[in-house]
Amino acid sequence: MNSDAHWTCNDRRVARVLRYLTEDLTRRPTLSDVSRVAGLETTYFSKLFRAMVGIPYAEWSRRLRVRHARELLEIADLSITAVAAAVGYMDVTTFERAFRRVEGICPRECRRLLQRDRASSTRNAETRPTNAETTSGGNQYFEQGPLQS
Repeated sequence: MNSDAHWTCNDRRVARVLRYLTEDLTRRPTLSDVSRVAGLETTYFSKLFRAMVGIPYAEWSRRLRVRHARELLEIADLSITAVAAAVGYMDVTTFERAFRRVEGICPRECRRLLQRDRASSTRNAETRPTNAETTSGGNQYFEQGPLQS
């Protein structure tokens, strides 16, 4: 299976669909809808999408939404229902099922782990013996001059 960490594609029709899908995660277009965006027959588009991206459209869409949901759980103080709606799931049960399928844990547990990790890294940063302001007697970013490229 191809990595879907970055979603670039050599086929312009599939690339157009990928852009369309990432523009607004609240809409949940069907395979038929995205086939029309690509200007292709549904069966052909489905095979082409899988060949270009490495996974079926439905799985790709689920992973995209769950990744964005995970980011929202980490950075935003939104309810699970609000996160689900932000990524196109109007039914929280369906969202939780999709999330568990991709991440292996439920959204609440994921949020709890992310918050624990964030608190741990914050404590570690606060207890470090040096930081940018304490090294070399001042703020090293202003004393060194402009960055060289």
